[in-house]
Amino acid sequence: MAQKLTDLSDNALLKQSVKGDELAFNELFRRYFNKLFKYTLSFTKDKLIAEELAMDVMLGIWQRRGNIVVEDSLGPYLFKAMKNTLINYWRRRALETSGLDVSEERDYADSRSADHSLLTTEINNQYHQHLEALSPQRKKVFELSRHEELTYPEIASRLNLSVRTVEHHISASLVILRKKLKTISDTTLILAALFLS
Repeated sequence: MAQKLTDLSDNALLKQSVKGDELAFNELFRRYFNKLFKYTLSFTKDKLIAEELAMDVMLGIWQRRGNIVVEDSLGPYLFKAMKNTLINYWRRRALETSGLDVSEERDYADSRSADHSLLTTEINNQYHQHLEALSPQRKKVFELSRHEELTYPEIASRLNLSVRTVEHHISASLVILRKKLKTISDTTLILAALFLS
């Protein structure tokens, strides 16, 4: 008896999607679209834009499905792609409101691209540096929440902790990381928020 799509792992669904199985991809879409939409909406505050950006990411997964490798969950890959999409969205908005003509905009975009790359690298380096400074237990809890997208009850179950303890670890980690990253520059706060969400 064939397994139901809802019972398959993300990896198995992705492999079927590579073969052109749209139903398998639809199951991945069902699992992740709303999560990506809500995450994006928390930054854009606009439902139409959030839906469009989340759709772009999911469409990109379908288009690149043959080049994506995941061990189990597609979640971390998707949320990283969503963060990059949001960063590009904010960069486009900055250009659209700058009042530059086309030629100036191209030069500005090239310059901003290099600046953006340096900023992102700097924030990423400092983020991981401060993450490493957390206690091993707190770091593990934070990574399971922010990198693997597990819920608090799932983390509590995996680490044999109470949900309240998990909440405390996450809250304390966010206070520390936000305080540390805010010292970089106010212009990087949106990027920092993307790393910490």
